[in-house]
Amino acid sequence: QTCPLLEKPAARCAALHSANLTMSTRTETMPLSDDEVAYLVGRGGQTKFRLENFSLARLNIDKDSAELTGTDDALERARLAIKITLQQRNGGRIDIDFQDMEERKDVETLDVPVPAVGFLLGSKGATLRKMEEKHRVFMFFDNDRKRDGKHGPSKRLYIVGPDRARDSALEESEEVVNFKMGTGGGRRPAIVDNRDQGGRGGPPPRYDDRGGGRYSDDRRDYDRGRGYDERDRGRGYDDRDRYDDRRRYDDRRDYD
Repeated sequence: QTCPLLEKPAARCAALHSANLTMSTRTETMPLSDDEVAYLVGRGGQTKFRLENFSLARLNIDKDSAELTGTDDALERARLAIKITLQQRNGGRIDIDFQDMEERKDVETLDVPVPAVGFLLGSKGATLRKMEEKHRVFMFFDNDRKRDGKHGPSKRLYIVGPDRARDSALEESEEVVNFKMGTGGGRRPAIVDNRDQGGRGGPPPRYDDRGGGRYSDDRRDYDRGRGYDERDRGRGYDDRDRYDDRRRYDDRRDYD
């Protein structure tokens, strides 16, 4: 068996919590609806493992409730992550006190330019989830408020976790943002998978060095037009030839 989140033996996945559970722990229960249960478990248990990986609490989600076991700190992190995760369903609004979040000692923030928000998230949040799993943090945006940033309007990203984990997640987030904004040296960050950006798993898009690492609008239009025209012209030409040959054959048969 393997842990769906970490792709490691299930015993290793459980061991992530062993040190935490040998300390003074307690158990509490959160009531949940059927829809909330399904959402928190996630496909193949991935959401549940991701929340455990971050909080270091053990989650037993079944029927109409979630049973949380861990230290006081672990339980607080688990409650926070569960609350925000459930609020994010179907693009929902996160209803928390963001000022209180920024005053927490286990929180870092990053103002992300609006054009880079979707790139950092990835398709259906895939890139951000990868970063959470890799660094064992919890990450989310304040989507209701835009702030003035260095590159124009920005949305604030919140990173929750231990010091070292936060720092590494923040550093990688900045790398992704700088790449998207053309200020990161032009090298595609390893965490960004082309398939996570809504693509089909093909090669990354071409970039124009003169545009500061951004894809040139002229080049994009040219590439799209050229590909479309060549494809249509080639197919039309071939179809016309076949059609003409067939028509000449039919005319000859009638003549004979």
